[in-house]
Amino acid sequence: RTDDNSMFCFIVSMSSGGERLLTTHHFINKVSIFRCADWAVVSDGPMPPVPSVSIGAFNSHIGNWGSWANGPVFIRAWNAIIHQGVWARHGYTVKVDADSVFFPERMPLHLAHFDVTKPRTVWGVYGPIEVFSWGAVKLIAEKRDQACPFLPSMSEDAGLEECMATMGVPKQKDRLMLIHTVHTASRWTPCQEYIYSAAFHPYKDVASWNRCYHLAGDGAVHPLPE
Repeated sequence: RTDDNSMFCFIVSMSSGGERLLTTHHFINKVSIFRCADWAVVSDGPMPPVPSVSIGAFNSHIGNWGSWANGPVFIRAWNAIIHQGVWARHGYTVKVDADSVFFPERMPLHLAHFDVTKPRTVWGVYGPIEVFSWGAVKLIAEKRDQACPFLPSMSEDAGLEECMATMGVPKQKDRLMLIHTVHTASRWTPCQEYIYSAAFHPYKDVASWNRCYHLAGDGAVHPLPE
């Protein structure tokens, strides 16, 4: 590792539709993951001008819980990330959804006092932002096939959470890191009020993403509440 406090961040994005528009916006404007020390975009095909790693078609079905059983896609995404090897230079690896308004500069507030060599995950609520210590990614790299054979039948976030639990990786819950605005009265008030939160979700088009981004102070860093 070159820096225990630095972050490698990645997005898994479709090469067409809303995800591509959002990811391209983030790349052109150097926001979201493109403010991390290192970053990667994993996609189902080329998406210029954004440099990306293609892992083939994102074929998923709807699981009996009503959402995508996208575990197999993310197994291939993690395989690509691990093979690339950039994660190993950094104390943390952060997976972010394209429709999450993400402020990397606020993450140190939420990651203070962790020993990155020890396996640990820091989850906001679920998949829109997932944080893994260097030690946790090392375990994923070494043991994912043996420890997590159930991943193909699950959603990405639930599958990874169970995978980490199977390997004995402790989970640090941080409900101020991610604000899921579907459960709030206004989509915009949380962006203004939670000035210390690192991610807001979901904002599925560029206009709404930008509105939340600017309401949140363009990433200005504020201390966590006592």
